Amino acid sequence: MLADMDEAQVVEKAQTIIDSISKPFEIDANKISIGATIGVAFYPQHARDEVELIQLADTAMYHQKKRTPSTVGIFSDVLGYQIAREQKLKSRLNDAIENEELRLVYQPIIDIKKQSVFAFEALLRWQLDDEAVAPDEFICIAEQYGQIRKIGAWVLKEACLAAKRWQNRHPKFLNVGVSINVSVIQMQEVNFTRIVQEALSESGLHAGYVYLEITESIFATDMEKMFQQVTALQKMGVKVSIDDFGTGYSSLSMMQDLAVNLVKIDQSFIHKIESNGQSIVNAVMNIADGLHFKVVAEGVETPKQLEKLESLRVNYLQGFYIAKPLEEKDISSYLDS
Repeated sequence: MLADMDEAQVVEKAQTIIDSISKPFEIDANKISIGATIGVAFYPQHARDEVELIQLADTAMYHQKKRTPSTVGIFSDVLGYQIAREQKLKSRLNDAIENEELRLVYQPIIDIKKQSVFAFEALLRWQLDDEAVAPDEFICIAEQYGQIRKIGAWVLKEACLAAKRWQNRHPKFLNVGVSINVSVIQMQEVNFTRIVQEALSESGLHAGYVYLEITESIFATDMEKMFQQVTALQKMGVKVSIDDFGTGYSSLSMMQDLAVNLVKIDQSFIHKIESNGQSIVNAVMNIADGLHFKVVAEGVETPKQLEKLESLRVNYLQGFYIAKPLEEKDISSYLDS
């Protein structure tokens, strides 16, 4: 508790405390060091009683630990709103499936050579009361609090059922698959392959029409376990795709060992296809030839991008210029057209 200090003085004092705590010390000839993160709240700006003041300082500390550990964090109204928002979304996510607030939409992935739909990517949407909550916001909360396992299993089941429905509507739709995003947290589950198998069995969908998209962050986890999971999935007939390729941890040796079926080039490179993005796409296509995987360009938004990607021999295209995500009820008419 510090009296009569402004924010700059408090930060300086708190940093002095952190520096002091962080000095290494010896135990039995071993050098040990610990860290500290400090959260600060001010009276009367943030709270007018000691209990709430301590709670807000604690809140600031935990937020700072997640963002930049071993530093000083100051509580603010913005931080208070962010935390209240996170708690609301976390709480409502628990019942989002039962309340039928979640749904899937499907964005076409086009085969350039055949000029036809290769697959649809299943994209999760959440309608919370009158608000459409962005996936970028709620999926990371679901991952942080462990809800992604339940939600991910639901997505797998619903996407497989939808794919079987559009295949059943017309013989020419039989080869149109579904691409499903999978969290690293799901891949780490011991029973994940069983969950996938249950989704296939319940829907009657052939495993060969399922493409599981995993991000490059998988390469930063237990690689041996990930290899085992991917191998088990591929033995079932399921295809594995690397999403957002080029922005994360992947290396050529890992790509070779993992033997993925598809690679999706991140849209940031597609948006720069007129400049240095072309070199990246060209390099990926050369690697694809050697490692025998197909390539999807995502985020295609202009005719020029499409024309350039065709000239670079990219296999599949996805993006708003091709088609925006569709509700399932609109898929049949889209395929007919």
